[in-house]
Amino acid sequence: RTYNNFKIKICMVELKREDNGIEGRFLAYEDGAFAGEMTYLWADDKEILVEHTRVGEEFRGRGIAKILFDEMICFAKENNVKVMPVCSYVVKMFRKDPSLEVLKVSEE
Repeated sequence: RTYNNFKIKICMVELKREDNGIEGRFLAYEDGAFAGEMTYLWADDKEILVEHTRVGEEFRGRGIAKILFDEMICFAKENNVKVMPVCSYVVKMFRKDPSLEVLKVSEE
């Protein structure tokens, strides 16, 4: 689609979550193709350790990591789960938004 001489590509991002009770991941698909994932481990029944975010090279720069992060935050809020950020991207996102501190596993 072209708008005022700017080309705009509108993509559909589908999100899924897989979880086996020990580990899990949030998955993103763009127009049906695997675009990226955010993986986590269950530390206990109310804490997840987010260990890695990976976005395919051809999907970088499209906000996929942020979409996965937002989905993980929604999951944590809806399920009363605390987050232990280990992944550098997730650590950075928690630092950028102090309101998310309430979701973080307290460091004792």
